[in-house]
Amino acid sequence: MDSMDHLPFVTIDSPSTRDIDDAFSIRAIAGGGVEVVVAIADPTSVVTLGSNIDLAAQALAATVYVRDSPSQRMLPAEISEDLASLVQGRSRDATVVRMVLGDSWSVDRFAVDFAPILVTRRLSYEEIPALSKADGEPLAAMLRLASVVASELLARRQRSGA
Repeated sequence: MDSMDHLPFVTIDSPSTRDIDDAFSIRAIAGGGVEVVVAIADPTSVVTLGSNIDLAAQALAATVYVRDSPSQRMLPAEISEDLASLVQGRSRDATVVRMVLGDSWSVDRFAVDFAPILVTRRLSYEEIPALSKADGEPLAAMLRLASVVASELLARRQRSGA
């Protein structure tokens, strides 16, 4: 898989989110189609396989939330909120899924790899509408494309009976 350095990764979460575990980048590609790259935080560089932390995380399988606050953590806060969190401006290891969507919005190609990524910007849901319309906003075109793709994929699911 190619280097991820040139891709503008963004995260979108609520402002109160502290464990940022996913990011994405999206772009139109020459000749048609859209490339979507999704990065999922990979804590394996800071959690040893078979360690007590690893075994506890496997047993819980996910962080349990009550409202917006974690009540049972899958990983300690220093890992989930810092060392393995996809924090803006810091290189972090991630599982990276690269998909190319074709004309019919189906996945024409995909690849999965492990690579460090750098989040360009942390966004909140509330910011997206204004940023996607802002003149001079470097991420505006990417956010508009993400909105189009999301709408098309939802419409495709609905046509299929979802």
